[in-house]
Amino acid sequence: METRIPIGRSSLRHGRRLSLTAALALAGAGLAAAQRADLVIADFEGDGFGDWKATGEAFGVAPATGTLERQMEVTGFAGKGFASGYHGGDDATGTLVSPAFRIERDFINFLIGGGKHPDEACANLVIDGKTARTATGPNDRPGGSERLDWATWDTRDLIGKTARIELTDRRKGGWGHISADHFVQSDTPELIRGRLDLTIDRPYLIWPVKANSPDKRRVSMFLDGSETPFGVADIALDGNPDFWTFTDLADFQGRKLRVEAAIPRRHAEAWKKVILSRTYPGREVLHREPLRPLYHFTSRRGWLNDPNGLVFRDGVWHLFYQHNPYNHGWDNMHWGHATSGDLLHWTEHPDALYPDGEGYMYSGSGFVIAEGTSPLAGGGAVGLAYTAEGTRSYLPGKKTAQGLAISRDGGKTFAKFRDNPVLPHIAGENRDPKVFWHEDTRHWVMALYLDGPDYGIFTSPDLVA
Repeated sequence: METRIPIGRSSLRHGRRLSLTAALALAGAGLAAAQRADLVIADFEGDGFGDWKATGEAFGVAPATGTLERQMEVTGFAGKGFASGYHGGDDATGTLVSPAFRIERDFINFLIGGGKHPDEACANLVIDGKTARTATGPNDRPGGSERLDWATWDTRDLIGKTARIELTDRRKGGWGHISADHFVQSDTPELIRGRLDLTIDRPYLIWPVKANSPDKRRVSMFLDGSETPFGVADIALDGNPDFWTFTDLADFQGRKLRVEAAIPRRHAEAWKKVILSRTYPGREVLHREPLRPLYHFTSRRGWLNDPNGLVFRDGVWHLFYQHNPYNHGWDNMHWGHATSGDLLHWTEHPDALYPDGEGYMYSGSGFVIAEGTSPLAGGGAVGLAYTAEGTRSYLPGKKTAQGLAISRDGGKTFAKFRDNPVLPHIAGENRDPKVFWHEDTRHWVMALYLDGPDYGIFTSPDLVA
């Protein structure tokens, strides 16, 4: 990734409409309200809970200061402490209740994580003995993350009322706990809605990124008015970035692009730096950086891992690879794409597969479709078989499954099969499909890792059934 090189001012003026909605868009009261200081309800930074009352065992006798025994790593809390319902493990139960306070601001912002079990593992805003607002963590199935993330209660209709915050843990078993931190009354929500409406007349959408930041937010990109994003990414925007990176939109020139994200309010200025550009920061020194490998292929930006889908077609070698364009490390899994005529000199192209409603794009294989072997495409088309890591989808209930994408332009661009997955979730991780045509039996064969020591072999006469 290239760092600390400014974008030309001319790029800011072209083809762009920007809006920051939610509290920043409130008419009239916005400027006056923004001048009022936030009111901290609790930040859990002390040695105990103060005036908060704990019952049962779940929340212990004091805030947690990190990951507890036998717990996955906890991240995303503010400061040194947070309220954790994992004291005693998932089977412990209890409550943690705040003293009464008067609602004086339009919003209550807070961090929350853990289980997604309404009424059983949750944070509640209680008024006159009744739950007026509630929130849970994101997890209701194995896997997941112990990361706390921002949530907001809109309290504009509750101004002047007396309330308490009640953290409840009545759930036992998997994800039977809740974590919470930093309850603050404010006149702006912690997350504001950012939106860009663009006509794509330049190839690069530029992002200012902070490395390894807890402020990663999901960005969704839509084409031509579609309500289904063609790609999503988790990006930590920052007005003072550690590096600049980009989305390569060369294959989408002339089309309409809408970009949406929920942005931490302190990073609102960074959203203004997301622009279309004819070039990208660091291009003039690309492949001349002192620490960049020159013998092995490396991507222009971001991180790369497994080679996927190695294909030779019409004198061109195609290299696909696991790719995170927006940071270092295992995240945002795309399929990067590069081509070569001699396996030594490579040209990088826009990413071939984007994370979307199927989830992250995990490893797989590529192949050339011979004439008459599949109704998906004519002879010579290039196919990709990949694992869609559905637990990273924005759609609920997704699992890891196997999908197909087909290129009818020689491997330049790919369209995902509309009836994916071609092989639904079977067991465990079930990932990394290796697909090839077996001429003797006139069948396609998929070798697939399942779980533990188990592998599977699947066959299809047409890549579909």
